[in-house]
Amino acid sequence: VGLRAEDLLATLKWLRTPEGFGPDAQLELISVGEVGPPVLHAACLAPPELVSRVQLREMLQDWKTIVKADVSEDQVVNLVHGALRDYDLTDLIDHLGDRVQIHDPLDAMGKPIAK
Repeated sequence: VGLRAEDLLATLKWLRTPEGFGPDAQLELISVGEVGPPVLHAACLAPPELVSRVQLREMLQDWKTIVKADVSEDQVVNLVHGALRDYDLTDLIDHLGDRVQIHDPLDAMGKPIAK
């Protein structure tokens, strides 16, 4: 998660250069699936002027879901060892406030959560 978030931050910074879209570009991050947690971390670490909005589509609802589940599928790639001692994905979402939109969150098995 950390390496992918760092890659995203480097890309976002480059996009704001003259070689990219320029220093005044309004950048929106849209993630689908397992890239959600790295996108969420990158958006929280980036200065607010770097990322105007974030859309999280089909992302794991939170890490507690995995811990509470008897079985999970393809979720290990998005875990941060020991993170639940300090924060969960929902805390990062709260940090972004109205800059984040969540669409079709997933459970520990990667299935849509019933509304």
